[in-house]
Amino acid sequence: MEYEIIHLPKDKWKGTIIPIKYKTDKYYDVIVNRMDKGFTIEIEKKDFIEPVTHTPEEYDFSDKLYEDHWEKAYAWGVLVNDELVAAIETDQEVWSNRLRITEL
Repeated sequence: MEYEIIHLPKDKWKGTIIPIKYKTDKYYDVIVNRMDKGFTIEIEKKDFIEPVTHTPEEYDFSDKLYEDHWEKAYAWGVLVNDELVAAIETDQEVWSNRLRITEL
């Protein structure tokens, strides 16, 4: 299936909740072992007892497009059947000549 990435105009998409949703039955356990001259890190994939889900509705502060504090925000996204399924938003920081990804 092909997807088209389109610009999401601020006047239409401001305040739209970013569609961050997932369900997983695995997690990574990270163990840091201190040594005389540094440390080692072990990463092991493990099973949750029950699957874990996340949706934007679970939190009082869902990420949204075009928040007021991102003055020069610009967003793109992918729509499937008129539903936003993926988005990226950037904000140009003029004083430091930096482009920042504010949402992904």
